Amino acid sequence: MIFELPFMRIIKVNIDNPKIKIIRGVAKVIKKGGAVVLPTDTAYGIAVNTLDYKALARLDRIKGRQDQKPYPIAVLNCEEAERYVIFNEQAKILAEHFWPGALTLVLKRKEGAEILDPHLETIGVRVPDSKLCNALSKVLGFPYTITSANISGMPTAYTVQEIVEQFLSAKYKPDLILDGGELTENKISTVADLSRGKKVEILREGAIGEEEIKDKLKIKK
Repeated sequence: MIFELPFMRIIKVNIDNPKIKIIRGVAKVIKKGGAVVLPTDTAYGIAVNTLDYKALARLDRIKGRQDQKPYPIAVLNCEEAERYVIFNEQAKILAEHFWPGALTLVLKRKEGAEILDPHLETIGVRVPDSKLCNALSKVLGFPYTITSANISGMPTAYTVQEIVEQFLSAKYKPDLILDGGELTENKISTVADLSRGKKVEILREGAIGEEEIKDKLKIKK
């Protein structure tokens, strides 16, 4: 079912069994430089083409971000992630335990991964625990950028109504919303930086606690 608003389309979707026609439509919008709101395993997120610098700049405008910090990317699995980042032993352990899931690993960018910004030294990468997100990865065939579907400084969105209210009067808006219903208010993903050797720095604690991560890596205080 498709609803038309003055500024964007809203399409109903079954998050556990998304229709391939809908996923292909989303991929088409993203490939053309559009921004799509979709339900993830944590909250609603905005997805754009990682390979399109104009789309990334537009995402900054939609989010109202001024810091120009890089966004994380979503991939299908570890094999795809290893095309773009370098996994050390700790990263492999955490990926084995927590992927797919709400853990973003910040790792060194792999030399030769020209399809990503060559100026980036590190990349945040995650495998969502979401049939919809993974179906999108399969159809796209390349990573996509994903970030929370809210204006910077505003609350994380777990319903489409919250998203519509935030963007209704905003100058820049997403092009398409996939409405997967009201999501469970899970915490956003934890961000762990493993790009500096054996040191692990938790940049943002979310669904997975720091102690849980340290336990898996057998790190003592």
